[in-house]
Amino acid sequence: MQAAVIIPVTRPKSLYLCMQGLMRQTFPHDQFEIILIKDSDMILELENADIKITQIKEDILLPTFRRNLGVKKTDANILAFLGDDTLPPVGWLQNAIWHIEEEKIDGASGPFLHLQNNLSLGSRLANATRESFFLEGDEICNIHEKKLVKFYNIPLCNVVIKREVWDSVGGFNEVVANYHMDDCEFFYLANKRGYKFYNIPQIAVQHAIESFPLGYLKKKFTTRFYTGVNAAIFNEIYREIPVIRLGFLVYPFIIIVFLLVINNWFNMAVFLIIYFGLAIWFSRKTFTKNKKVFILLPIVFFLTHLTIFIAFTSGILYFLMKKKSFQVIIENKKIRLKKCLNAV
Repeated sequence: MQAAVIIPVTRPKSLYLCMQGLMRQTFPHDQFEIILIKDSDMILELENADIKITQIKEDILLPTFRRNLGVKKTDANILAFLGDDTLPPVGWLQNAIWHIEEEKIDGASGPFLHLQNNLSLGSRLANATRESFFLEGDEICNIHEKKLVKFYNIPLCNVVIKREVWDSVGGFNEVVANYHMDDCEFFYLANKRGYKFYNIPQIAVQHAIESFPLGYLKKKFTTRFYTGVNAAIFNEIYREIPVIRLGFLVYPFIIIVFLLVINNWFNMAVFLIIYFGLAIWFSRKTFTKNKKVFILLPIVFFLTHLTIFIAFTSGILYFLMKKKSFQVIIENKKIRLKKCLNAV
């Protein structure tokens, strides 16, 4: 088998749409297999499926463990990883493998596009913040050019790599505090080993995201809370992420803003005008063309930034209070990093 698509399943309802996309792939169906790792006894049945599908029941929910298990169940030379809530286009796998083989690269990742069947106002608002350079969307939403992609912009819910990359790094880290670090740590080590990965616009996938406000802000708080925890645990890695270094400048910035406010309310008004102006200016406009979205955008940006700040700070404080409980993870991190660097 040339390739294997490995999917840790926690959302069976979303999986059906993902599988439909895989059934329509232009890559020869006898040349790749699909491996599903799930905690349910339910067997997924697809009519007229001509692709080998292996379904593994596993009670351990940790995605890194499940992905490693999936890799061990295949002899494929190309490993593809998808999230169970993504929808790959028909040429997703073929384009990825073509770039890897013909251009001699080690792996390919692609942008995330909004799911076409969800264009509610809440979804548009959430996507507007995702696509704004002022927030976080610059790299993961880059649909315009093929280019070298940094380790912190490669998500394991849309990436295709050579098997030798997985072998060289030693698989995904199963000794982690949370699943928000697995992709970042893996591709950081792979980069240290000299492997290069590229953003390929042709392998963009559609990806459902929670609608604004409650679902979106709740998800944002959770992810950024663990970003704070991971920034403290994996400090060697996070120091190389520009947005994290920039994030720490927020603390003195807030103090300055506070001093300006108590000194003169006019200064606060000027600050807010500049802030909201920049927020709208740096938006990619895909979703802000909608009049309602444009009007609501300033408050959406403000609430998102506020949520990120509170969550990130909470994550750091949580680590400081529970530092002893993370010692096993910290020691394992050092071992993997040392082994990786010594092998270079």
